[in-house]
Amino acid sequence: MSTGAFRFDALLNVYRLQEDALRGEIASLERERKGAATRIGELVQECEEAAGALTHGGRLEELEAVVRYVEGLRRWIEESRRREIDLQEEITERMAALRAIRTERMRFTKLKERHHKLILLESKRQEQKVTDEFAQRKRNR
Repeated sequence: MSTGAFRFDALLNVYRLQEDALRGEIASLERERKGAATRIGELVQECEEAAGALTHGGRLEELEAVVRYVEGLRRWIEESRRREIDLQEEITERMAALRAIRTERMRFTKLKERHHKLILLESKRQEQKVTDEFAQRKRNR
C-alpha cells in the first residue's frame, strides 16, 4: 500500500467516526424531542381536564387554585414547546453538519479511487517499460 493510500484511509476513517458520532448525537436529540412532544401532549390533556373542572364549580379557594394550576400548566406547555423547537433547530444544524461531512468523505473517497487508478496505471506503464526493454535487449543480441 502506498503512503498516499494510507493517508486517504486514515482521513476516511476520521470522517466515518465523525459521521457516526453525529448520527448518535442526532438520534439522542431526536429521542429527547419526541419525549418533549409526548410531555406536551400530556400537559395539554392535563390542562384541559383541569379547565374542565372549573365548569363544575366549587368553592372560591378551590377555583383559584385550579386557575393557578392551569396557568402553570400553560407556562410549562410553552416552555416545553420552546424546548422542542430548540431541539428541532439543533437537529437541523447537526443534519447540515452531517451532510457536509458526508460530502467531504465522498470527495476523498473519489480522490482515493483516482489515486489508486493512477498507481495501477503507473505500475502497468513501468511493467510495460521493463518488458519492452527486455524485448529490445533480446533483439539486439
